[in-house]
Amino acid sequence: MGSFSTAAAPVAERARLFRRSMAESFRVGLDVQPSANSPLIVDVVGYRGRRLQFASLRFSPHTTRPVASSEHGGRLLLSFQKEGDLDVSQGARERRVKPGDLFVVDLSQPFMLKTEAMATTSVYLPLAVVRQLVPHLDAVTALPISARGGTAAVLRAMLDELMTVVSSLTEPAADCIADSLPHLLAAVLNPLDEAHGAVPSTLRAAHKQRIRTFVRENLGDSSLDIERIAEGVRLSPRYIHSLFADEPVTLMKWLWRERLDRCHRELGDRGLRERAIGEIAYRWGFNDPAHFSRAFRDRFGCSPRQLRRRAN
Repeated sequence: MGSFSTAAAPVAERARLFRRSMAESFRVGLDVQPSANSPLIVDVVGYRGRRLQFASLRFSPHTTRPVASSEHGGRLLLSFQKEGDLDVSQGARERRVKPGDLFVVDLSQPFMLKTEAMATTSVYLPLAVVRQLVPHLDAVTALPISARGGTAAVLRAMLDELMTVVSSLTEPAADCIADSLPHLLAAVLNPLDEAHGAVPSTLRAAHKQRIRTFVRENLGDSSLDIERIAEGVRLSPRYIHSLFADEPVTLMKWLWRERLDRCHRELGDRGLRERAIGEIAYRWGFNDPAHFSRAFRDRFGCSPRQLRRRAN
């Protein structure tokens, strides 16, 4: 736990003091410039643990950009805006963040924050970890996220409570919080592309390919359903449904067709003629022989036994 303020420093040195202190405390590189008619005043109270770093900050009017160096250390900024409006831009997005909103910024890429007097709580997360959990992260940075309800409200409450309990945090407890934050953030960010139309078609196609690969690798799991798939690819079930809404068949119908195709291939393989039909069906996720036989006939126009006789 530590704190610093620029208030007592010479006006000309305040931006440099802030930059140095943030780099030393949180491994982030921030270039802060005061508004023309207001000297820079920043008050920071923060925590720096082995894996958990966060701070409560108060700013006078200013503009923030990244430092063109490696000071950011591959970090993602997660902020909860408590007081004052803030304009944030990254990529092709420019948005207004209001008190009660969350937002994230990739500190390794160009961005700009412009604000009047404001207060915020910020957490500095490992970029690579969040990117693994949120494949479309680049499409949802700089988006305002209302934290007045839903999962975002849970994340906001957690950020608020961090400053309350910071004096009693043990290092093991802080490590556990650090490990949980990216997962909670992913629960907030992963549905955003649907609400904002943020994810481009190329990324949607990549998601679909990743989902299909996961399904093919787990076809033999009879319990495989949308929830299991969503957990495996770290996307929400709702988003997965939306991804496949423009396909000729739903994802689950496609899954069953893939299973039937695998069974068809093995039943027609003379090298596998000693393997029982039920064993092949079970291997590809069918637990009910009657259901398997009906589905097979509907798809191929013959029973599994008839196909095997033809193949042999």
